[in-house]
Amino acid sequence: MKAFKTIVISLLIIFALGITGVFGVEYFIEKKLKVQKNLTYEEFKMTFGGNLSFKNLSFKNEVVDAKVESVKLSIGLWKLITSDTIVIQNSTLKSAHVVLYQSALDSLNNSSDSIQSDSRKNQREFALRTVDLKGLDFYRLQSKKKNSDTLTHAKEIQVQLELNDIKDIKFEQLKTLHIGYFRQKAGVLQDIAGHQIDYNDNVLNIDTFKVFTRYSKENYINYIPEQKDHVDLVAHGMVLDSLHLDLNQNALSLISLNEINVDSFDLNVFRNKHIPPYSKIKPTYGQMIQKLNFKIDANALIARNSKISYAMTGDKAPISKIDLKNVNAKLSHIHNIPEKNQNAILSGTFSLSDNSLIGVDYSYNQFAHVETFVLDIHATNIETSSVNSMLRPEVNAELNGLIKELKVHMSAQGTADGSLKIKSQNIEVDVYNKKGEERKVVSFIASKLLNPPIEKESKIEGFERDKTRSMWHFSWYFVLEGLKNTLL
Repeated sequence: MKAFKTIVISLLIIFALGITGVFGVEYFIEKKLKVQKNLTYEEFKMTFGGNLSFKNLSFKNEVVDAKVESVKLSIGLWKLITSDTIVIQNSTLKSAHVVLYQSALDSLNNSSDSIQSDSRKNQREFALRTVDLKGLDFYRLQSKKKNSDTLTHAKEIQVQLELNDIKDIKFEQLKTLHIGYFRQKAGVLQDIAGHQIDYNDNVLNIDTFKVFTRYSKENYINYIPEQKDHVDLVAHGMVLDSLHLDLNQNALSLISLNEINVDSFDLNVFRNKHIPPYSKIKPTYGQMIQKLNFKIDANALIARNSKISYAMTGDKAPISKIDLKNVNAKLSHIHNIPEKNQNAILSGTFSLSDNSLIGVDYSYNQFAHVETFVLDIHATNIETSSVNSMLRPEVNAELNGLIKELKVHMSAQGTADGSLKIKSQNIEVDVYNKKGEERKVVSFIASKLLNPPIEKESKIEGFERDKTRSMWHFSWYFVLEGLKNTLL
C-alpha cells in the first residue's frame, strides 16, 4: 500500500510539474515573442503536448512582409525543454500572404558573414519535419518603391513536404504541390506563366503554360534599342512524366524526365523592323543549353494540333505573315550531357493551306561551337499564295500557282550547303520594283517561262548564316535562296 501511495504521489508531482512546465514554457515563449521586432499576432496558445498555434501572425522588415491567418506547430514539450535543437514535427500554415523585396535581400546577402554569424551565436538550432501549407500567395518585388517590377507571383499554393534536413532538401520529400497561378519575369520583354499546376507521384500537370511579351505589338519596341521578337506562346494540357530533380545542399544539379506531352499550343511571333537591327552575335541553341549550371536529361517533347504564326513589318512594307497550321512535332534527345553522344532530333509536319503537307526533319548537334545541323524538308501541294506575304519583302516578287512537290536538303556547319528540288504547274510571277510598282514585261516573260509544268533542282553552296539571328531564320533564308535560284 505504501508503494502504491508513493507511485500515486510521484505521478501527481510529475503531472503538477508538467502543468507548471506548460504554463511556464508558454509564458517564456510568449515573452520572447513579444520582444521580437516587427512580429505581431492576435492569439498564441500552447497545449500540454507542445502544440503551438498562432492567429493572424504578421512579420515585417526590410526584406519580407508576411501575414498568416493560422499557424500550427507540433514541437513536443519535453524535447523543447531538454534538447538543444527545436524539432518541429508538424507545421501547418493556412492563408498566408508573403511579399519578398529582392533589392533588400541582395543587400543582406552581400553583408559580411561575421555579422550574420554573431547574430546567431545564441540562437538554438531548429529542425523541420513535416510542412502542410494551405493557401499561400507569394510576391517577389524588385523593391519597396511604388510600381516596382513584380519578379515572381504565385498564388493559391498548397504543398506537402516531409523533410529530414532543411539545409539539404531532397525532391522525393515533396509529396504534393498545387499552384493556382504562377508568373515569373524572364527578361527585358517576356514573362512566363502557368495556370493550375499540380505535382504528385513524379508527374507534373500544367493546365495552361504561357510565354508572353508584357507590352503590346505597337509599343514593345519602345523598351528595346534594337530589333527583337514579340512572342506570345500559349500551351494547353502539358504533362511532364517521370520528373525528378537532383538537389545538392538545395542547389539544383539535374532535371530528368521521360516525356513532355502538350495537347496543343499557339505560338505568335512578330518582329517590328522600325528600329535598328539586332547587332549582337546570337548564341546557338546548343551554346545556350551548355551554359546552364545544371544538367538536363529528357527523352522527348511531343506537341499536337498546334499553330505557329510569324509576322513582321518594316519601313517600306506592310505586315507580312505566314501561318503554319496543324503542327505536330516531336523533339527527342533533350539533354546537355556530352557522354550520351546524341544529336537532338526534331521531326514534324504542318500545312500552309488545306491540301498541303510539309514534313520537316532536323538533326541538331547541341555540342558544336557553331550552328551545326542537317535539315530535310519534303512538301506537297503548296499554294504559292500562302507564302507571298513573306516572299515579296525579300525578293520583290509574288507567285501564283501550285508547287506539287518541294524537297530541300541543308547541311550546316557554320555555313550551309545543300539543294532544292521543285515540281510545279501553272506558276505565274508578278515582279515589282523597289517602289512597289509591278514590272509587267518582266512578270509576263517570267510567267511564260514557268507556266509549263517544271521540274528543276538547284545547288546552294557556302550559304552564310546571319550570326545575329536564329537557326530558324538561317533555315528559311536557305530555302528562299533555293527558290530564287530555281524560279527567279
